[in-house]
Amino acid sequence: MHDPVRRLAPIVLFVYNRPIHTYKTLVALSENYLAKDSTLFIFADGIRLSADEDELDSIQKVRDLIKSRQWCKTVHIIEKEENDGLAKSIVDGVTDIVNKHGKIIVLEDDIYTGKGFLSYMNDALRLYEKNDRVFHIAGHFHPVKKKLPELFFYNVNSCWGWATWSRAWQHFTWDLDAIVEKLEKKNNYNVKSYNRGQGTEFSKQLEANIKGD
Repeated sequence: MHDPVRRLAPIVLFVYNRPIHTYKTLVALSENYLAKDSTLFIFADGIRLSADEDELDSIQKVRDLIKSRQWCKTVHIIEKEENDGLAKSIVDGVTDIVNKHGKIIVLEDDIYTGKGFLSYMNDALRLYEKNDRVFHIAGHFHPVKKKLPELFFYNVNSCWGWATWSRAWQHFTWDLDAIVEKLEKKNNYNVKSYNRGQGTEFSKQLEANIKGD
């Protein structure tokens, strides 16, 4: 079913100062069925100016850990000199890799994947690659009381293990003013549709970003 010869999506992992979480994430990833055929990019964020001795120790432990094993077939480590913070690190890292490779699988340092995670992601990326209605493949869904099918479409993304294509990522924007302007027009898009599936979470996040919180 899973042809290791086909072009697999590169994996990106973002780490900083959590050695125990990072270790569990990397061990789980390395035990995936397609890990031995996959390329992994690990982005280690730079040190914060406010970092104390404990944080410096944790950062060094993470950097030593990511170099300690061959977690996938090929591992590329990018150690940042300056601290970008998680959001900027992810946006910059995803943009760089997905634009070079056309597709990508994204993990943070506390995502413990099942052995079939890479197989699922690569199969879905290949199946929906040319379907412009599909922007994102999710590896996690919050538990709900309603019985759900094993696989389904949903109009909200998940950041707990996900994948996408460059043709979808090109629509991503950090231009908050442009988003607000679009919402205020209310012609074919409004706050209700913006929050669909998440209550008021997205609009609250947008307001917090605008305020710099």
